Amino acid sequence: MHIHVPDGVLPPWLWISGFLILLPFLVIALLKAKKNNEKMVLSAAMASVMLVIFSIHILGNHMNFTPLTGILLGPWWSLISVSAVNIFLAMMGHGGVTVVGLNTLLNWSESLIAWALFWGLIKTKRKGSKEARYRAREVYSGISAFTALMASFGIFLFIISLANMNPSFLYHGSNGKIIEFHLFHILHLTHENNEGGALPTNIPATSQISLTRFAAISFPIVLVLAVIESILTIYIVRYIDKVKPEIVNKEL
Repeated sequence: MHIHVPDGVLPPWLWISGFLILLPFLVIALLKAKKNNEKMVLSAAMASVMLVIFSIHILGNHMNFTPLTGILLGPWWSLISVSAVNIFLAMMGHGGVTVVGLNTLLNWSESLIAWALFWGLIKTKRKGSKEARYRAREVYSGISAFTALMASFGIFLFIISLANMNPSFLYHGSNGKIIEFHLFHILHLTHENNEGGALPTNIPATSQISLTRFAAISFPIVLVLAVIESILTIYIVRYIDKVKPEIVNKEL
């Protein structure tokens, strides 16, 4: 998940808290990376992948590959990678600068959950043939990615509830449509109005919707994207197992 709001929308106490919570973890991550920089190249590669995937919008949202980043990099290098990505995204107008702290924590939660669940499941599959363990690992990567992405949706809604804001701003920063029509339009569920034309597209984004309604509308899209990303994660881990298995094997 990613919070797509410009600067000035979230209350100062909330986005400042995001930076204050993030800072000590980022310092620890940088110190640990300084002692062991063997994952630096992979971290840069995953940051590049995330920058690309964040820019591909599907149904008004995008995939992240932050769970995959957590699985491959572990908790600390994934934080560095995710932080760099969110800084670059803010510089490109993909969310406000003040939201970088919260977005980094939100994306890092996906990496952390996926990392913890993946390696926890791996420990339960120590026996069996090498091929069986590889197949299990691929399945575990998909399960971990899906769980992390759905959990982050809950965290995302919690942050928005703290902000006490109009959720219609969340689909790419007040783009001139309320969320219901935005999704309606994306899904091409248009119909003819009385004059024989398409539905109007200038519905004001200032229209209020409840957080519950926003969650109900967003959930199917989040679910579909989580399934797609989880399947892609499985195939990526499978490919890595074939060409460079030591990337995932390192912690086994």
